[in-house]
Amino acid sequence: MRIEDVVDSVTLARFLQEQAEQLRADPGSWENASLESFLLAGASWLEDSQPTKRPDWKDVAILISAMRGYECPVT
Repeated sequence: MRIEDVVDSVTLARFLQEQAEQLRADPGSWENASLESFLLAGASWLEDSQPTKRPDWKDVAILISAMRGYECPVT
């Protein structure tokens, strides 16, 4: 599923399910495969991107997608 296809909670749920399937199938393709690094990447991405509008479902999908590979601080 493409990020552009996420328009509501139902399509976001499907997007998340596909992300989980991709992680299970090929964890090496994820820079942030641990929960800790995934969450830290999300925080870093939000701090760096500084969104200026109220997020919608597609924005949540963009965030989740970015969290897969965004560089995060080492803890």
